[in-house]
Amino acid sequence: MCIRDRWTPIPCITCCCPCVGHMGICDSNGVIYDFAGPYRIGKNQLAFGDATRVLQLDPSRVTDLDGAETHMEAYDNGLVHANSVYAKRMHRLCCDNCHSHVAMALEKMGYRSCLPWNMATLACWMCWCARYVSCERFVKSVFPSLIGCLAVACLIIFLLIL
Repeated sequence: MCIRDRWTPIPCITCCCPCVGHMGICDSNGVIYDFAGPYRIGKNQLAFGDATRVLQLDPSRVTDLDGAETHMEAYDNGLVHANSVYAKRMHRLCCDNCHSHVAMALEKMGYRSCLPWNMATLACWMCWCARYVSCERFVKSVFPSLIGCLAVACLIIFLLIL
């Protein structure tokens, strides 16, 4: 079963901080959902392009069946719940965003019941545990940050020489 949590860089923001990006989550059929903007749940495509990093999710780790007959059904129910809530919410860049949407879905289904799901736990989990889809996507997300760091380092060295 291929259920994944997906991540993609956000232009300009990810360049400054490589661990910051946009997140979505797939249902049990592999359809991607993301909180793409105010009152908008995106379907089939992440708001900022194709996924760069993915985390494999295991439906058997769903602990809150909440009346569902299977873990898969409970997983999808948690996602449907988060989608319905976030379709009525204003997007706030720093406090109620795509990470919050995914966190609500995971929290509703009781995924890996050991963690309280929130933006911080998801960002850390994605940063340290997700794998890059390909070398090309790795370069796409990391290269702009490296160029920025090199530019700043060159500027500092240039100013120190003067």
